[in-house]
Amino acid sequence: ELAVPHGDEAVSLDLVRRHGVYVHSGHLFGFEEGCRLVLSLLGPEADFREGLRRILAYSEEASNG
Repeated sequence: ELAVPHGDEAVSLDLVRRHGVYVHSGHLFGFEEGCRLVLSLLGPEADFREGLRRILAYSEEASNG
């Protein structure tokens, strides 16, 4: 689970469209407080690491405007 600054569904769609990263909106898993992303640990470690790097870069871009 990863907290995001604005709408988890919008962020999920933006991540897949612009960065090729697939995440799940937290509301699909019952997270109703704030905005959350749910990440899977089932794939290869290298893919997870790269996806997380892209998510963090996206988050930095969003916070810098």
